[in-house]
Amino acid sequence: MLKAIGSLSARFTAAVNTVQASIMRCARALYALYNPAPQIRLTARFNHMAEGLEPAAAPSPANTISEESSLRLFDYFTALSYMAYNYIPDGCYARAHLMCKEIQELSNNKLTPYKIWGNGLTDENKLTVNAGETRLADWYFHVAAALNVRMDNGETKIMVFDPSLFDGPAEVDEWQNTLNAEASQILLSPFGEDSPLGSKNGFYLDKESEPPADPDRYSLKILRHYKRSEPSSPPLKFTAQLRQKQASVSA
Repeated sequence: MLKAIGSLSARFTAAVNTVQASIMRCARALYALYNPAPQIRLTARFNHMAEGLEPAAAPSPANTISEESSLRLFDYFTALSYMAYNYIPDGCYARAHLMCKEIQELSNNKLTPYKIWGNGLTDENKLTVNAGETRLADWYFHVAAALNVRMDNGETKIMVFDPSLFDGPAEVDEWQNTLNAEASQILLSPFGEDSPLGSKNGFYLDKESEPPADPDRYSLKILRHYKRSEPSSPPLKFTAQLRQKQASVSA
């Protein structure tokens, strides 16, 4: 009897150890899924798309790129599928953060990107995006990466890189009109600085929202989560004037 009990106890202990090991493997897999290493970068995979991303040559103003480079940079961004561009309700803050980081990395820190904000933090001024009679978004704020671009006519403009809404770099007034916003609701801040409304390091817009301790890791985590919630049919993308110009030249 004692021998049988001992044998049963040994089998039970082995079974418990097997279950515990399985639980630990699942836990590690879940941790890796929701907490990707912050140093993970996809730059090398798409480097050919952003090749030559350098400040425009003198005598152009510092911290600018050409029209052609801006279109190439936008195409590079759209190839980064982990950005979850087609999940419209949320995630703009994570996308803007990682896109600004990419600009710095691709240019070897020679370019200083901006964050451009749409401020709709009151119900009266809430941001809305419509496509005909279809409401695509209601936001209290929206943010995207922005960069100085030297246009072919010599003028320098701030262009907005927002692949969740547009098919190319958009001028500020295009972006503003798409958000149904007033000019006073559009704010600009250099990447890494506090937001215009006081959010530390400019991760969020309002100072009441506490920024994450590790914005790179947090952004990747958020976007990986939203990637699984993207609609099966991509939402409408608005055609940027610069993309229209490119198409007409190529025709």
